[in-house]
Amino acid sequence: MDRSRIALLICVLISVSSMSCTIRKLAPNELGNTSKSRVPQEWRSVMDRAMRTYTSLDSRNILNQIRINLAAPYRYGGITRSGFDCSGFVVRVFEDTFGITLPHNSLLIYHECQPIKHSKPMVGDLLFFRTNSSTSINHVGIYIVGTKFVHASSKRGVVISDLRSEYYKNNFAGIRRFVLNPAN
Repeated sequence: MDRSRIALLICVLISVSSMSCTIRKLAPNELGNTSKSRVPQEWRSVMDRAMRTYTSLDSRNILNQIRINLAAPYRYGGITRSGFDCSGFVVRVFEDTFGITLPHNSLLIYHECQPIKHSKPMVGDLLFFRTNSSTSINHVGIYIVGTKFVHASSKRGVVISDLRSEYYKNNFAGIRRFVLNPAN
């Protein structure tokens, strides 16, 4: 077992041992909810569907971090709940979920990840875009489920969008996966 997985296991064991003896199972909509008035019902439904679809601890943890940050405002250069830009949002989710520090730049994140070949996307895979007629990667989001992904929109903050929309379909540059311990 590699060191990062051992460290994660130790953290989980410490967390569980510090809880009271009675542990109740939380319903998906109880996990890390943001203010219900700020999160549209459609987004809550997408997140609930993702929680039912993905059952691994890593998947649930990343979905919980996404849920916590939904509807946060946009702030250029931002990496906190008070405001995110697109790469800042990805940096925060991956740091809070896995303890990994990614570069705060969508193109650099793109180069840190491995392309997905002939594989179905999984929650946490990163979607990259070339927006505003750019020839370079300049936007990143996180795949959730189906055709849905979450990202920090410069106009709307942290939102769930659909890959089938014309804008994202026309600007899509690829999907990649961050691998904790890539094979050499």
